Amino acid sequence: MRKLLSKLYFGLDNDSLIDDDSLTFGTLYYRDIFKCIQFLQAHLPFQAHLDFEWVCLADSEGHQIYSEMITGDW
Repeated sequence: MRKLLSKLYFGLDNDSLIDDDSLTFGTLYYRDIFKCIQFLQAHLPFQAHLDFEWVCLADSEGHQIYSEMITGDW
Protein backbone atom coordinates (compact mmCIF):
# COMPACT_ATOMS: atom_id res chain seq x y z
CA MET A 1 0.00 0.00 0.00
CA ARG A 2 2.77 2.41 0.90
CA LYS A 3 4.52 1.72 -2.43
CA LEU A 4 1.30 2.58 -4.27
CA LEU A 5 0.82 5.80 -2.28
CA SER A 6 4.43 6.84 -2.77
CA LYS A 7 3.99 6.60 -6.56
CA LEU A 8 1.07 9.04 -6.49
CA TYR A 9 2.21 12.65 -6.63
CA PHE A 10 0.13 15.01 -4.53
CA GLY A 11 2.79 17.67 -4.21
CA LEU A 12 3.65 16.45 -0.72
CA ASP A 13 6.90 14.72 0.05
CA ASN A 14 6.88 11.08 1.06
CA ASP A 15 8.15 12.07 4.51
CA SER A 16 4.70 13.52 5.22
CA LEU A 17 3.24 10.00 5.09
CA ILE A 18 3.20 8.38 8.53
CA ASP A 19 2.50 4.74 9.33
CA ASP A 20 1.20 3.64 12.70
CA ASP A 21 1.89 -0.03 13.49
CA SER A 22 0.52 0.12 17.03
CA LEU A 23 -2.96 -1.01 15.98
CA THR A 24 -3.96 -4.63 16.54
CA PHE A 25 -5.79 -5.01 13.22
CA GLY A 26 -3.15 -3.60 10.88
CA THR A 27 -1.23 -0.51 9.91
CA LEU A 28 -2.81 2.93 9.63
CA TYR A 29 -1.29 5.30 7.05
CA TYR A 30 -1.93 9.01 7.30
CA ARG A 31 -0.30 12.33 6.41
CA ASP A 32 1.07 14.93 8.80
CA ILE A 33 -1.72 17.52 9.08
CA PHE A 34 0.68 20.46 9.46
CA LYS A 35 2.55 19.57 6.26
CA CYS A 36 -0.78 19.25 4.46
CA ILE A 37 -1.89 22.70 5.65
CA GLN A 38 1.45 24.23 4.64
CA PHE A 39 1.12 22.63 1.21
CA LEU A 40 -2.43 23.88 0.68
CA GLN A 41 -1.63 27.43 1.79
CA ALA A 42 1.36 27.60 -0.55
CA HIS A 43 -0.42 25.97 -3.51
CA LEU A 44 -0.92 28.71 -6.13
CA PRO A 45 -4.30 27.54 -7.53
CA PHE A 46 -5.82 27.91 -4.04
CA GLN A 47 -4.45 31.39 -3.28
CA ALA A 48 -7.43 33.27 -4.68
CA HIS A 49 -9.82 31.14 -2.58
CA LEU A 50 -8.19 31.52 0.84
CA ASP A 51 -9.43 34.11 3.32
CA PHE A 52 -7.69 34.91 6.59
CA GLU A 53 -9.87 37.64 8.04
CA TRP A 54 -13.55 38.35 8.65
CA VAL A 55 -15.61 39.54 5.67
CA CYS A 56 -18.92 41.39 5.95
CA LEU A 57 -21.21 40.71 3.00
CA ALA A 58 -24.48 42.62 2.60
CA ASP A 59 -27.29 42.69 0.08
CA SER A 60 -28.67 45.86 -1.56
CA GLU A 61 -30.92 46.52 1.45
CA GLY A 62 -28.05 46.31 3.93
CA HIS A 63 -28.91 42.92 5.42
CA GLN A 64 -25.89 40.82 6.27
CA ILE A 65 -25.39 37.68 4.17
CA TYR A 66 -24.08 34.59 5.96
CA SER A 67 -22.59 32.21 3.40
CA GLU A 68 -19.24 31.12 4.81
CA MET A 69 -17.72 30.71 8.25
CA ILE A 70 -15.82 33.99 7.88
CA THR A 71 -19.00 35.98 7.17
CA GLY A 72 -20.52 35.35 10.60
CA ASP A 73 -20.53 37.57 13.67
CA TRP A 74 -17.88 36.18 16.00
